[in-house]
Amino acid sequence: MAFDITTVAGQGTENLDTGSSALPIIRILQDMSPQLKKQKEEYVEGAQSGDLFFNKTQEVIEQPLEIVPCYTKSVYTEWIPRSKGGGIVATHPLSITANPNYEKGRERQYDEWLGENELRFTTYYFILANINNEWTQAVIPFTVSQLRISRKLTNEINRFRYDDKSLSGITPPLYAQKWQLQTELETNKNGDDYYNYLFSNNTPLDLEADESLLQMAADTYSSAVDTPLLQTTESPKLVDSSTTETPF
Repeated sequence: MAFDITTVAGQGTENLDTGSSALPIIRILQDMSPQLKKQKEEYVEGAQSGDLFFNKTQEVIEQPLEIVPCYTKSVYTEWIPRSKGGGIVATHPLSITANPNYEKGRERQYDEWLGENELRFTTYYFILANINNEWTQAVIPFTVSQLRISRKLTNEINRFRYDDKSLSGITPPLYAQKWQLQTELETNKNGDDYYNYLFSNNTPLDLEADESLLQMAADTYSSAVDTPLLQTTESPKLVDSSTTETPF
């Protein structure tokens, strides 16, 4: 029995922006990452710059990593400056820029502030990742230079349509394709090297052969919508650092 794509038409694409902890997060290790410092508690033996690191299992993930994007949302996260102890304060909708306490370019050209706290524009992608031959729920946050990569991914997802004429009127869900994820070395305008994401080899999921994977992706989409971190507020509220609530 084939997966009925008509029941999830367009699902997951409603928050795609073409213009622009407890979470099981996948990040890129950079030169200054604590996982590379033997003096740090977070040190991981053998880890290198450019590795993909999964905080849920505290392990480096083999590349290229096969992934299926399931849900995405862009928000502003509000942080206490590191000089004052750091820590997340709240998550805000993009409309927070209309707040009279919002300010841009206070210390650097593109930094953003809400009163005395920093704001960081972040795009979260909730994914299924094939780690050790098992599909696992994970999250990739895109910030700063990584936002360029997330916008490119967004554009490619938006352009995808099914070749099957019987599905010509169906908007594919976000998780209609699987991708290969790896890192690549880039250089910023100051001549500093760093690693960024690279998505490639996107392949449509087969409605019959990949039925179980599509159903798993649909379930991940449904649970990701209610992730506590993404519930935005106009009035900053301190987050209870002792919470054990998980996103899925």
